[in-house]
Amino acid sequence: MHASASRHLHGDRSAWSDGKESSLLTYGIRKDGFVALAPRSRNVVGLLVLRPVRWGGGELLLNANCSGADVGSIRVELRDADSSTPLPGYTVEDSAVFASDSLAWQAVWGSSNRTMASLSGRALRVAVELRGGARLYAVRGRWTAVG
Repeated sequence: MHASASRHLHGDRSAWSDGKESSLLTYGIRKDGFVALAPRSRNVVGLLVLRPVRWGGGELLLNANCSGADVGSIRVELRDADSSTPLPGYTVEDSAVFASDSLAWQAVWGSSNRTMASLSGRALRVAVELRGGARLYAVRGRWTAVG
């Protein structure tokens, strides 16, 4: 994204020849970073539960930022698509805690860092817990909508 900045009024043609300075600026925006989901306040736990999906294999990746002045954390839970009950071994308590900044953090569970590889073809819901200053920009994975 580009913008310009100057010390004169927009459209002031006299500024072109009187030596007033102007600049061309370049801004960078993080991938999928136009909008973020965050808890209403640092004292509130936010919870995003996605609609049911059929997992197509591969890994669940999150674009999130929990670092900087608004330190926070994110954990992920997988739930049954119909009953919305947590899947054994994939609860929020089993989830690795994410507390950094990444465009593609891979969600893992348990002490062995279990992934979603064994869940290919299963209908499920993804629930994302956000604490403190956590900001979630995107949830990515190979899935198709169920129902």
